[in-house]
Amino acid sequence: MTLRGSISIGLVVLASLIVGTHARADGEEKTVEIVSHNTTSFGSAPFNFDGDGVANFAWFNGDAGKWGKIIGQGISQSALTGAGCTLPSGVSGFELHLVDHVAVTRFERTGSLLYERGKPGDLVACIDFNTGVFHEEGTVEIIGGTGMFQGAHGSYHAVQEGQVLVPPGSQKLQFGFANATYTYTLTYPK
Repeated sequence: MTLRGSISIGLVVLASLIVGTHARADGEEKTVEIVSHNTTSFGSAPFNFDGDGVANFAWFNGDAGKWGKIIGQGISQSALTGAGCTLPSGVSGFELHLVDHVAVTRFERTGSLLYERGKPGDLVACIDFNTGVFHEEGTVEIIGGTGMFQGAHGSYHAVQEGQVLVPPGSQKLQFGFANATYTYTLTYPK
């Protein structure tokens, strides 16, 4: 079996878990806001969603205040739109829109998971190719969870500042890091 086949199988398993955990919604619900401050590292993924650009595999950790520490991982892909943009520093850059995104976040205190799925355009980034510095912002849908978040739905708004690093002589291999604030609005059964 190829790695690409393994990833496809993995995504099918993840999709099955998401459908199963999102189905429980009997009775009253509770809505909460959770703010987490995260550090993310990423590298090129041996996969992309549609061939339009390079996908990356990211792993992150953070602090969600009274909700405790979080860790997670995901695969994302963004592509150039052809438009220019301006970074918060005032430097001109190039705009990228999300192509696709899947990720899972684990709340360490309870072991509860949240599943997310970003759709095309949910996240918009501006990058300066001279320095690799980027700013990304947008809202991603929460599509399920486990443990205390079983049956969860909602979204999180992300604001992220980071840098992409491309090793000399490489066109598609990249590494990078970012600092982000995610503000979750979650609704889940009590």
